[in-house]
Amino acid sequence: MKILLVDDDEILVAQLTADLTAQNYVVDTTTDGLLGWQYAAATTYDLIVLDINLPRLDGLSLCQRLRQTGYSGAILLLTAQSSSTDKVMGLDAGADDYLVKPYTPIELIARMRALLRRPHLVDGPTLEWGSLQLNSNTGQVKVNDYSLSLSPKEYGLLELFLRHPQRIFSNTMLLERLWSLEEAPGEETIRTHIKRLRRKLKQAGADDMIENVYGMGYRLKSQPSAIAVDQITAARTAALDSFKRFMPLLNTRLDALKQAASALEQGQLSPDVQKPALAAAHKLAGSLGLFGLEAGSHLAYLLEEWLQRPHIPEGETFCALVEQLQQLLQAPQLAPPSSGDRTLELISQSALAPLNQPANLADINWLTGLVNRHRATIELELLLKLAQRGGQPVSLLLLRLMPQASDNHEILNQYLLQTLSQKLPAILYSGDVLARWDHSELLIGLWDTDLPQAQERLWQTLRLLLADSLGLALGPQIQAELQLGAAAFPAHGKTVQSLYQHTTSHLEALPLGNPKSPHCPC
Repeated sequence: MKILLVDDDEILVAQLTADLTAQNYVVDTTTDGLLGWQYAAATTYDLIVLDINLPRLDGLSLCQRLRQTGYSGAILLLTAQSSSTDKVMGLDAGADDYLVKPYTPIELIARMRALLRRPHLVDGPTLEWGSLQLNSNTGQVKVNDYSLSLSPKEYGLLELFLRHPQRIFSNTMLLERLWSLEEAPGEETIRTHIKRLRRKLKQAGADDMIENVYGMGYRLKSQPSAIAVDQITAARTAALDSFKRFMPLLNTRLDALKQAASALEQGQLSPDVQKPALAAAHKLAGSLGLFGLEAGSHLAYLLEEWLQRPHIPEGETFCALVEQLQQLLQAPQLAPPSSGDRTLELISQSALAPLNQPANLADINWLTGLVNRHRATIELELLLKLAQRGGQPVSLLLLRLMPQASDNHEILNQYLLQTLSQKLPAILYSGDVLARWDHSELLIGLWDTDLPQAQERLWQTLRLLLADSLGLALGPQIQAELQLGAAAFPAHGKTVQSLYQHTTSHLEALPLGNPKSPHCPC
């Protein structure tokens, strides 16, 4: 939980900050009312503690300004004035509580805890998720009877997720909530703390509590629960019935996009065609997700983005996306509408195999178990759009197998692809894309990673993986070679195709079993 303390008593500020930090709170401090306003405008706080008598902007005025501009967090006023009139003025200004000096640190912190348990947060000092319990009064975290030893930041992350179970937190939001302005670490710090927290939770038996939301951040998974397979079947049937009922309207929207594609094939796109196509793409992006057609939503979103800033010479990209969307609507793989929980993933894969089989055949390569080129193109295009919007880097890595001529060339090729496909996911992050791109190629999209970071993350690990797992398994009689290529968005291209072409023109050979560490082929 993050607190802003605004008081011009430097001794009080120093002592209170120490007490709060020892109890896993993150504290920003200032002795100036106007600076306090600037702090509150720059980041999000769960609680703001204000002295009334402040230089430049008094606490009552600051409290009023915060409420007038939409701050909905808790506000605690501190003052030496104890009259009823002063208390009423403070509460009328928007404060949630009012504490008169002198007070003890125990009393103040108890008041703060009470405010932090307001209705908009999860109520009560004990927060639970499955067999995990977090007591915010004592700072203890237990899974069954096992006590977890967490660092202050790990504890803060876990408490934040538990208090806001449906909320998605981006890296920026987590940095604002759990680190003071003076610390200002990088986003890699978030990933490190999340990884350590997950590892400790897994060791205690509370695995898979925190999930990555693709391109957005992290959130707490829904509570563990069970659901019958017949309920899933019924949900899929309902989704299919709804899809069929709305298919005429969906086709009308698709027709608007096809008209735009037809116009682009002729090298033109008039406003009379562009406007309805843009509206259709926008509505499809929102409605297809209701039927579990996430891939369709992604495609429609990309089409909407393109139509907002159309570039006629690149109309082939738009037409290809429309064709992909049409194919998907003609042969949809429906999932039941999602309410945000993850209960489907809790069913055994064997029970769900008959239901999931059509989607696997459409999007998954049978040999490697990875997404195929068609699905990967959709995911990578979305990755680039998100990167362009947020200014994040993306790296594309190409792994091309080059077995030498032998009687068992095809068998060797398949063996290498299967082995790599099993090993690579363990060294990638959630949000990265791994696909079988071509007959002898695997393509990796690394989210929020530039080429130096890609080299640091993967090159040494890849070398060891290939040397130890593949080189030794092949034996001295069989020689094979892997070629590595890399490209960075946006330096080497702004589309999947242009980035892929850059990787193919900058390939570097890595013989399997060669102890020489490769450098980044960029």
